[in-house]
Amino acid sequence: KLEDSLNSSSKEFFAKVIAAIEKLGIPYKINPHLVRGLDYYCHTVFEFTTSKLGAQGTVLAGGRYDGLIEMMGGPRTPGVGWAAGIDRLVDLINAEKVPAKKPLIAILGADEVGELESVSLAHELRTQGFRVENILNGKLGKKFQKADKLSARFALILGETEVTEKKVTCKDLSTGTQELLERSQVIEKLKTQIPKGYDLTSLK
Repeated sequence: KLEDSLNSSSKEFFAKVIAAIEKLGIPYKINPHLVRGLDYYCHTVFEFTTSKLGAQGTVLAGGRYDGLIEMMGGPRTPGVGWAAGIDRLVDLINAEKVPAKKPLIAILGADEVGELESVSLAHELRTQGFRVENILNGKLGKKFQKADKLSARFALILGETEVTEKKVTCKDLSTGTQELLERSQVIEKLKTQIPKGYDLTSLK
């Protein structure tokens, strides 16, 4: 099996991927025989499948290709991508109008524990109609800089302390004020800060 040839760093990388998937509650099955037909892929490859479309069950597939840009003459750059069957996706979705303009919320993990929990928080907020950017790369200061460049309205900060205490630090980037919230209070707090006239539609 392919997994028998993985080195320690690849095994650690894959374990983090699985931990994030489990954090989101996404059902998955590890297929030791799954490959992509191009040899620039590395680390994880994946397929999204459904049982609702008969034999054409794969609706999206892709993986990582960290060496591709460098192979093409560019700088060393991590990468991930996928291709989807648009017609198959259309058959699966229940079309729903989404507000065109939404305030951006940035989620910043202060450490590894916070970054793992940030995946779950981002998913939770997106299902409630919020536009979220989960910033995972760099030190906390760099993450704040990226949030500022993205013109994020709020920053939600998670570290090991917040995760342990089931709390989230919420910072209003337009005023600089911040407060420590119970995790269960975050969604309602953000809803009260949405500008008047903005229709926050749930994306369930």
